[in-house]
Amino acid sequence: MKFRFPKLHISWLDKRREKREFLKNKIRKRAEVVRKYIQRLANNWPEEYKELCLEELEDVEKTENELINLIDALDNKTIDNLFILSREDTPTHIRDQAIRFIRKHPDKRVQGIARIASWVSIPGFEPPLRKHIKRVEQRRKGASSWKKKKREILKKKRKCEVCGSRENLEVHHLRGLSHESPEDLAVLCRKCHKELHALAETLKWQPYKLRREFRELLKSLEAKGVVEDLEKQAGNKEEHCYLLAYYLLKEKARTS
Repeated sequence: MKFRFPKLHISWLDKRREKREFLKNKIRKRAEVVRKYIQRLANNWPEEYKELCLEELEDVEKTENELINLIDALDNKTIDNLFILSREDTPTHIRDQAIRFIRKHPDKRVQGIARIASWVSIPGFEPPLRKHIKRVEQRRKGASSWKKKKREILKKKRKCEVCGSRENLEVHHLRGLSHESPEDLAVLCRKCHKELHALAETLKWQPYKLRREFRELLKSLEAKGVVEDLEKQAGNKEEHCYLLAYYLLKEKARTS
């Protein structure tokens, strides 16, 4: 009897062109998200930073074109493995095989494409477009105008808003660095700040890994209508996750 590939495998082999276009669209969409975020920073930050943001927008376009050209140059096996990572219905063992293959690829930019294509986070794979956001954010964090604003906030609020600690206080942006109004800034101790970021990333990428106590608190906030209100306040999924993480930590402190 002649051996037949399963239908799924036949479709993968027959549609490599579509796969390449699919991966390119993933890159384009991610680049557009990054561009919008940097543009929002430019609109909300002092005038002196607008030129910096505009320069970074040009670099985003260069990185986007570089990755799209790389998709055309990659061999079919690499494209197949990148496509496997983009599918939510891929079995875990096949997904793990694809990740191992991508890790061994000599061009590290392929790991960046895998990070963009994948529907969940992959440890050790850096998002290639994230560096543009980091560069802009780091320049802003080191600016004298931000340091002055930070000192003023820490003078007004002398303790962590979650646990009440008065040591190692930091200023947290509730909805991201593009929002610097007083109501969008919170004072947290270093420990709570770190926990909040970890919780927000879990909510964003792997909500099924939430600890039981946070799942119970989330149900409580949903019953009170808080989750729905936060969705209306947030401009996107990332903002919603960070706002929700903040309220979950406050609820945890209140009930413990």
